[in-house]
Amino acid sequence: NLDNYTSGQLVGLIDDLAIAAFALNKIIGNTEPTIVQEHWAGKDDILLKIKEIIQKADDMLGSGLVRKIKKMVG
Repeated sequence: NLDNYTSGQLVGLIDDLAIAAFALNKIIGNTEPTIVQEHWAGKDDILLKIKEIIQKADDMLGSGLVRKIKKMVG
């Protein structure tokens, strides 16, 4: 339940999620999509999910912060 978190803690969780999504995007981007899909146990398309997470982080944190995170991850 997110009601128990302060706004600062929520921003910390969101930027952690964005960093993880960018890192996964980088790893998955260098791997054949068929291999990724073959090893993905989730129901949804992992590539689309990662893009959705990055877009939501961009909307919530602002594109300036998301660009900095993306630059850090490479």
